[in-house]
Amino acid sequence: MTDGRRGQTTVEFALIGVAFFLLFIGVFEVARFAYGTNSLTNGAREGARWAVAGVNAPGGGGTACDGALAGLQAAARKQMSGLPSGDIQVSAATDSGNSYCEVSVTWAYRPASGGFAGLFRASSVRSTAREYFN
Repeated sequence: MTDGRRGQTTVEFALIGVAFFLLFIGVFEVARFAYGTNSLTNGAREGARWAVAGVNAPGGGGTACDGALAGLQAAARKQMSGLPSGDIQVSAATDSGNSYCEVSVTWAYRPASGGFAGLFRASSVRSTAREYFN
């Protein structure tokens, strides 16, 4: 091996390694974001289902569509167990005739990579589900 080629592998790795690690971090963040949005959708759907099922259960009566109810909060958060609980907010609303319950779940997405040179930004992601009372 000649002296002019001694550092060739190191230079090639430095050039390719940067692109590889950026790609790896990007795939990780996109997968994490997709998992979070899917969890939000499931959480909102489960919270609304819990509220409607509680009202329609024998002896249920009244409305269970209140975001402050521990059962509704627990049902929604159970579906989002992989997300940091401090970054999730659950709220519920109904119309004046109590014909439906609408549950909204908001997640404060923060990149795990710390923003990695501004490629990924923190954002608020929201999912809403509506279930109708019988």
